[in-house]
Amino acid sequence: PFAELPDTGVGLATESLLSSVFIASPSYGTRASTALIVNADGTRRMLERSFGPHGGRLGEVELEI
Repeated sequence: PFAELPDTGVGLATESLLSSVFIASPSYGTRASTALIVNADGTRRMLERSFGPHGGRLGEVELEI
């Protein structure tokens, strides 16, 4: 809700954009998301997804570590 957004001086529309967990904007936003996955057997994987300016997925890298 807009009433719960802080007032940092950037305007309501920008406050709303920046309050999201995933920010999709042409000039500012989430460009990568990384997860470390540990399975019950102790194996581990690192997964990273990269995103373009409008939030579309550009690629994914997965490594066993």
